[in-house]
Amino acid sequence: MPEPMPKSQMESLLHEYRRMILRLATLFHRRYRGLELDDLISEGQIAVIVAFPGYRGLQNARLSTYLFQSIYYHLRNYTNRECRFEAHSIGDATQLEAIAAGGEAQYDLVDRVERLLDRLPVRWQQLMCAYYGLREQTPQTFREIAAEWGISPQRVEQLHRRALMRLRQSS
Repeated sequence: MPEPMPKSQMESLLHEYRRMILRLATLFHRRYRGLELDDLISEGQIAVIVAFPGYRGLQNARLSTYLFQSIYYHLRNYTNRECRFEAHSIGDATQLEAIAAGGEAQYDLVDRVERLLDRLPVRWQQLMCAYYGLREQTPQTFREIAAEWGISPQRVEQLHRRALMRLRQSS
């Protein structure tokens, strides 16, 4: 296990890469509006602190490139973790909820989402259920769905966007 980083070195490192952290945190904040920018910045700082000791053994890689990738993947994992398991998820799930919210008041959100999903082709229904964890499924990432279906994650994302557009149009 590597030695803990001295506090002065850690503060210097965080100060040096503060703009990179802020830029990436802002990028994720724009995409996932429900997450606080301060939380994303803190997670970016954690990523730098965790990743820096691992860099020392690498050769032929710039520290900035290594840290950029580390921060990006840490923030991506953080946003996936935060968004996936909330009852009212952020991002696309909020769009799904907003689409469903136009329905009659006597039905709860789950019923409205179910009725909307029934308007989609079966494959798109399966995708939406797998991604959002609906109909007693465990939420999956685009990559997991792609591996299961034998297609690329980009194709899964494309189908997901089309399904959301169809839901918006039908509501």
